[in-house]
Amino acid sequence: MSEPFPRVPVSRMLGRGITRRCARCGGGHLFKRWVSMVEDCPRCGHRFEREDGYWLGSITINTAAMLIGFAIAFVSTTALTWPDPNWTLVLVVGVLANIIVPIVFHPISRTLWIAVEIAANPISEEEERAAHDRVAERLLGDVP
Repeated sequence: MSEPFPRVPVSRMLGRGITRRCARCGGGHLFKRWVSMVEDCPRCGHRFEREDGYWLGSITINTAAMLIGFAIAFVSTTALTWPDPNWTLVLVVGVLANIIVPIVFHPISRTLWIAVEIAANPISEEEERAAHDRVAERLLGDVP
């Protein structure tokens, strides 16, 4: 069976992940709402949740982004109020960073995780066939 979407370099998959597109085909419209993702890619049919616990990697990426956001907020606020740091301001900015960054970064962390996971664990022939069938069913509908 020939692949409709040939393997792409890891750098391109990661770029697609950062821009909230499918790592496999580059298709968009992967989110119904900011935090609600479709089950499979509307373009290539790739099923995103490949196994139970699949999104744990996405949560890890999002947590790392939150920690980086907090570190930037902490260092920036402390540096801007130096030599007498306003610790209340540092606390408020840090808490806001810990609330805002994970919400804003959530969809990116999901699509980025998909890219990382596909790079580490390539799509099997069985998954390829299932994706092809989903796209065919979507295009043809219920044809008798």
